[in-house]
Amino acid sequence: MKPILTASRLETKQRCDMRDYYSYERNYRPVGLTKGLAIGTMVHKGLESFWKHQTVSEAYDSMGTVKEEEPLFWEGPQGELAEQLSHLYVYGYYKKYSNEMASQVSDGLINNIEVEKEFRVEIEGHTFAGKLDVLYFDELDNPVIIEHKTASSLASDMTSPYWTSLPMNIQLTIYKKAIQQLYGTTLQPITIYDVILTTTKKLSQKRPYLRKSDFSTPEEHDEAKLANLESPTEFIKRIGGDYYTHNDPHKKYRRQEIITADYAYNDRFRQLLLLEKAMPSNRPEQERYRNTAACSDYGGCPFLDVCLGHGMLESAAFTKKKKRHPELKNV
Repeated sequence: MKPILTASRLETKQRCDMRDYYSYERNYRPVGLTKGLAIGTMVHKGLESFWKHQTVSEAYDSMGTVKEEEPLFWEGPQGELAEQLSHLYVYGYYKKYSNEMASQVSDGLINNIEVEKEFRVEIEGHTFAGKLDVLYFDELDNPVIIEHKTASSLASDMTSPYWTSLPMNIQLTIYKKAIQQLYGTTLQPITIYDVILTTTKKLSQKRPYLRKSDFSTPEEHDEAKLANLESPTEFIKRIGGDYYTHNDPHKKYRRQEIITADYAYNDRFRQLLLLEKAMPSNRPEQERYRNTAACSDYGGCPFLDVCLGHGMLESAAFTKKKKRHPELKNV
């Protein structure tokens, strides 16, 4: 079968050829959630409700369905905190953008909103697929792509690489090309990065500092510190003002149009085609190579032990997906 090229797959391939093989030819993915991924997934679900003109309460109900995937994570204290933070971020988003959204729809600046729109297009003999967070058309009938992200404090600086490198982003490059294929427009689609900055604050001690000398063992001290932490509800109440106010004084919500010159955008897409030509997706394992420089990127590769011979794909650390692209319903 002709391989389906998604942004996630091309990003994985660019990072490490062998990781692409494990993830998209063998269909193995690591088990478990990180706090960041859990929050990003749940917030994404809530923002989907926003663009469907649903209430905050309906958004919370929709966000709750995310917990069905990894129930053990969400039942623990880390899951409780992640859920409450997700609700906070989405509530603040509603506070900031609801009136603006209603006004823009009423004035005809936002038309024909499509949420989680899947696409599949043929370009130069390759099949590209993906899912747009939001697609709508402005008053001039230009297509507008909204891409939702939750990001750390690194994104607070608009001159940082997080923002300045986006014209080369694989996802946005594919999305632009797909919209041009689907709608036959000669215009560049407008792409907007819609970012929620996650909090850098941590759970704090409810009482004054607990000295080690007051405890018989280090273990007793650690247990006392854990018991002395504020609850997730107390934490959210303390930091809520960073997100609740509609005028966003702490600049936790950022929307930025990503502008790319035609020549640069077309050159970037040509590079993606060259990547697939140089490393075809359907090659067997013996024709793959490892990029050892990427083993420690982004907190470490989940397949590192497999590559080192210390672990196996057929283990409790991984799950085998039925589909190569489980995030897409129609692929």
